[in-house]
Amino acid sequence: MGTTAMNPWIYEVPGRFGFHQTMNPDVYQGLWGGSKCRVSLSQVVDRTCDCQDGKCSASDKYIEQMEDLLRYSLPKKIAGFVAEYAQGVGGVIQMPRGFLPQAYELVRQRGGVCIADEVQTGFGRTGDHFWGFQSAGVMPDIG
Repeated sequence: MGTTAMNPWIYEVPGRFGFHQTMNPDVYQGLWGGSKCRVSLSQVVDRTCDCQDGKCSASDKYIEQMEDLLRYSLPKKIAGFVAEYAQGVGGVIQMPRGFLPQAYELVRQRGGVCIADEVQTGFGRTGDHFWGFQSAGVMPDIG
């Protein structure tokens, strides 16, 4: 399961059988998001949101969607979760504040390992931290 994957528009045939993709937690163009959802001050969003200081309502909605995927589309045990904290192909877009810690918790509750995809946008390109996942305050099992 993951939030990072090659979109179906790249290939004309189905692929990745057994791999499920949760909704992309994109506060720019996704269903939910806004100006207070980002950890980075450099990524300004013109959308307004109803987030309170330190609590992102968009993140909660994306987590609810992930919980639905886990509850209704996957077995009780999963192998892992691959996430790219700052999604490169999507425009170097950070996940909403608080999403990744909650997602990792859900995955680990089901026996899965958390895998950080840092090749394109992490790996020394995130400012204060060497790895992107450090901005989210998480530690992946595989990085």
